[in-house]
Amino acid sequence: MISTEKPGSPTELVHYGTLGMKWGQRKTGTGLQIRVARIHTSAQKSAIRKSKRATKKETDPEKKAELAVTTGQLQTRYLKNPNRIIAARLTSGEKAVVALLGLTGAGIPLATGVIAGTSARSRRIEYKQENKRYG
Repeated sequence: MISTEKPGSPTELVHYGTLGMKWGQRKTGTGLQIRVARIHTSAQKSAIRKSKRATKKETDPEKKAELAVTTGQLQTRYLKNPNRIIAARLTSGEKAVVALLGLTGAGIPLATGVIAGTSARSRRIEYKQENKRYG
């Protein structure tokens, strides 16, 4: 029997993800994706800093309140940004440098801690974003 329903109707399963990927898993960021994510997040951070400075300098109470609201909105947008997860990761080159520089004595636990710390930080950010803990 031929269906008269349009493709993508509620009764039809349509997959728009990457072929071969498992459901619920994300690709890890490549070096380029990590660098681009860092650029975008650093731009957001600088906008927040500028807004905070402008709020401190303002003398008019109404404008100060307005700027404070704007700063809060910028911070919420930054916290919800999925690029934060990618930006928190180390590129493979950074991991290699940490490993090479950390091969002397006490540097091994330090290198391992840095790599593990960035993974844990990105997982914590991802968890909070998934559970809508920000904003």
